[in-house]
Amino acid sequence: PDLSGFYQDYHSYLAKQGVDGVKIDAMSWAEMIGLNKGGRVSEITKMISAMDNSTANLFKNNNTLFCSAMNNDFILNANRDSVSRNSHDYFPNIPESHGEHIAANAHNSFWTGEFVIPDWDMFESGHYSGAYHAASRAISGGPIYLSDKLGKHNFSVLKKLSFEDSRTPVSLSWGKPTLDSFFIDPEKDRAPIKIFNQNKTNYVIGAFNTFYDKSEAITVRGYVSPRDIPGLPGEQFVIYSHQKQSLVLLNKNTEEQVILDDLGFDIFTIAPVNAGFAPIGLADKYNSGATITDYHSKKNTKTITLMGQGHFIAYSDKAPQKVLVNGKETRFEYNQSTSVLSVEINTGDDPELKIIF
Repeated sequence: PDLSGFYQDYHSYLAKQGVDGVKIDAMSWAEMIGLNKGGRVSEITKMISAMDNSTANLFKNNNTLFCSAMNNDFILNANRDSVSRNSHDYFPNIPESHGEHIAANAHNSFWTGEFVIPDWDMFESGHYSGAYHAASRAISGGPIYLSDKLGKHNFSVLKKLSFEDSRTPVSLSWGKPTLDSFFIDPEKDRAPIKIFNQNKTNYVIGAFNTFYDKSEAITVRGYVSPRDIPGLPGEQFVIYSHQKQSLVLLNKNTEEQVILDDLGFDIFTIAPVNAGFAPIGLADKYNSGATITDYHSKKNTKTITLMGQGHFIAYSDKAPQKVLVNGKETRFEYNQSTSVLSVEINTGDDPELKIIF
């Protein structure tokens, strides 16, 4: 069949109706249907090429999602920027599936992320597990989208994921399990699964309680440390806990304890300390560090560009003389006992922060 012509005609019709993207499901079915019939690989290669060419011509910003695609025929033929489902579906009504979903995506991403952009699936913000899933998507490095019922949104969760103009802070890579999480069985091991990623000026680790017991709520314990990030340069760091809203100064091999209740999680922003200073970002977002889009440090001035407005924090071993937001001097707070510098930013879409010592 003329696959190129088929997809071009089909997607052209959708584009004319105002559709700006497509989800292409059942990508692995062609492999199953063609099993032992010969010519399968070459035909699937043509099919994927036809899909990619059509969607690239008709839909902007790579607005294509491939599903049921965790098969070699697709993954080894996909474009590097293809967005592909990375696990089984999100099942809101199966309690034991939520931790397993996070664990499966973290482990699968370690491999699939080398070939495609892993998609950790949609979720419902208003569900009792909404914040749990939202936090994992915030550090996944993949797309973030919802399947909320009308009127069932949890805006306190959504505001931690993105800004009002829909811009969303995301990490530079794909989320991967830390070394000590590789062989954790979410159904048997009472330990948190930790997922790490990299932002432009810092790093992030998410810790999740993925253990499930239908008879009782289980608490898990573990540790988070800068050494959880492979190849991390530097010797001194600060770790910001999203849940505790606390900042801790650590050496590279120092550990901070993590205690997570049932469906518990925490997001830790890890920033290297240079010349007594380390910006964290906007503390009111799950992935605080990803809200920093640019950072320059001179002898007495730190210049930070942010993705949007919010509550900015940084570690500083001394109080600044003044702080400017978009060139205007603004109020700041400095806690000498915790070395936390705080600035409320409520102006500009991409505010520039100058901290002068």
